[in-house]
Amino acid sequence: MTLNKPIELRLKRLEEAAAGKPKKQSRLAWLADPARVISLVALFITLITTIYTWRKDAIQSQEARRREFNSAIEQLIETGLKNYEYIKNNKGDQNFGLMNSWFTSQSMIMRDKAANSMLGLDGLSAGQYILVGNAMMTAGQPNRASKLFQKAVEVAQYQRDLEIGHLDRIKFLMGLGTPPEPDTFDVASVTELASAYISLGASLYFASKPEEAAKQYERAQAVYKNSTNYPEAGKSEAYAFVHKFWAETLAQRGECAQAKDHFAAAQALFPPARKNAQDTDWASLQYGLSWATQCISFPQPPPAANTPLPTSPPMPK
Repeated sequence: MTLNKPIELRLKRLEEAAAGKPKKQSRLAWLADPARVISLVALFITLITTIYTWRKDAIQSQEARRREFNSAIEQLIETGLKNYEYIKNNKGDQNFGLMNSWFTSQSMIMRDKAANSMLGLDGLSAGQYILVGNAMMTAGQPNRASKLFQKAVEVAQYQRDLEIGHLDRIKFLMGLGTPPEPDTFDVASVTELASAYISLGASLYFASKPEEAAKQYERAQAVYKNSTNYPEAGKSEAYAFVHKFWAETLAQRGECAQAKDHFAAAQALFPPARKNAQDTDWASLQYGLSWATQCISFPQPPPAANTPLPTSPPMPK
């Protein structure tokens, strides 16, 4: 049987069209080429090796920095203690000035070493930042100290935030609750955050930023005030010590009137049970207030009994 010409022509065209149309290939067809598969595997192995090597180097670098930092801190503390003992026992020694200068230079080296090794170091505590910051304050570098104390504030606040539930934080931001507190209360964490603000306030004051400094002392008080878990019996004492540190900082620049106000506030807030001559803190407050009162009428050097660096408020008993 033969087909007519029109049908034959149409069949022929269909055959030509089918022959010219490329077949649809699978998306994974390129895997059929062994060379491509080997290249892909090699690339994957190279990436994994590079990431592992980078991570290993980063960990080793952190460990080396940590050892350097710990060594610097230990030597800084040891040098400070030796210098203290030498000053106490050898003030009349003919080589006193030379040895004191040597201890000072060693402390300076260790301060800078500790501060430099902190850069890029993970996992530092607020207390470590405060320690090195106070060393910078002793060296007369309040601007460098301010940066370290700011880091101390951030670390201390972050540690407390980790223990606060997200729901409590959202309620507080919406005005539906009091400032949230960690479920597991830690007295030390409150004191550490307040100490960071106190230290930051002192450094800002000595950096000629009194208004910013005052805000930090107020924030230190707010840390205790806003803590719903902190013992109420201990809050008054904590406020007193914040005022005491504030007054001592002002006294270093001869701000007699302001220092007197804060010494007086500290005395008023000080626990009645500790207001006796045998209590060193109470005696220090009395001496500070006496100095500030006399300083208003007769300007004089800062009280020798006070230290230029703030210390941490005491833990509640």
